[in-house]
Amino acid sequence: MKESIIIHNFGPLKRIEIEEVKQFTLFIGESASGKSTLLKLLALFRYMYKMLVIRSFLKHSSISKSPFRFTLDAYLKNSGFSEMIGPDTLVQYTVSHHGKSRTIQLKNRKLSGLTEVLDKELLAYFKVSFISEMRSLIPAWADRGARLAGAYLGFYFHETFNDFHDAAEELRSADLDYLDLEFSLKKVSNKTEYFITPKDKSYSPVRFKHASSGIQTSIPVSLITQYFSQNFNFNDNLKKSISRYLFDNDKIQDYRPVMKLESLPNFAFIHIEEPEISLFPDAQCKLITNIVRSSMVESLTERTVGLCLATHSPYVLNHLNVLIAAAQNNKLHEGAALPSEKISCYRLADGTNTNLLALDPVSGNHLINTIDLSETMNSIYINILSLNKNGN
Repeated sequence: MKESIIIHNFGPLKRIEIEEVKQFTLFIGESASGKSTLLKLLALFRYMYKMLVIRSFLKHSSISKSPFRFTLDAYLKNSGFSEMIGPDTLVQYTVSHHGKSRTIQLKNRKLSGLTEVLDKELLAYFKVSFISEMRSLIPAWADRGARLAGAYLGFYFHETFNDFHDAAEELRSADLDYLDLEFSLKKVSNKTEYFITPKDKSYSPVRFKHASSGIQTSIPVSLITQYFSQNFNFNDNLKKSISRYLFDNDKIQDYRPVMKLESLPNFAFIHIEEPEISLFPDAQCKLITNIVRSSMVESLTERTVGLCLATHSPYVLNHLNVLIAAAQNNKLHEGAALPSEKISCYRLADGTNTNLLALDPVSGNHLINTIDLSETMNSIYINILSLNKNGN
């Protein structure tokens, strides 16, 4: 399956054209360059395609009435996009498979491509997960959320929290090798508590809500990635969604599936805002290794896990070259490798995207061009030299 996306004049994004969204896709750029907007927009259109697949599957199965409607205003409000659309805004998201394709388009403030039934070749089940930069609030929300009647912290935070909750309940414990820690879930006085324990047992377990900021922001990333890569049950999830609709609308007697749910290709798309938040550079690199290993090495074979990251960190970008080199030499780096044909990396600036994946003329291998991202360090070094020279 191949995805592509074109975005013109959408908030800070003036002209974005990505011919193929690879299994591992990363966006880097300055603040307000549009990284999060692009991440959320891709997640939104993947979600709409998921809904289109479910509706098409039901219609192929003799259920003629649509179980839902595509409401643009609701999507824009949930995503915080209401003020980003202008008269010349264009978004085209295309999925291609087995010689067939379908484009969902936003133009003139209208959605198209969602009313016709998908060909069977284009049916695939998507699980779309979004890990918000607000995830540091998860420990406090888990502890107090039930007592905050009516409290709401935004669509993306609650999506992140729900996925974290499901992941923690399913996994119960996890190896946080990038921090030399272990995560565990326990019931304390009929209440769920999360604990962090050092592997060397140098101190007693600490409640998640009392852990450092880097631990609080990185654990949801690691747990959610592992959960969707190795534990999430696609078939059960889709069956529950379809069965609920059929029973609620008294349609079970009309249901005549033309293909088994188990035969649908399964894709888990995980979108991560700033995976590096509050982590020391070495831990940033180890976290990237952790999630690449989970999603691209240890993932169950009946699913494809896609990672899409927005980052400010040059350390993350440079470390990806280590994982690319591992794949090119048929090796693993700490259990992970990243084939160059499965990665795309873009720098966002002035509303456009530049592909940073290049071919090294010396080795003939692919690598990410990180030279421009060293400008700040070079500038700091030049300033130091200048000051020392003037001082002497």
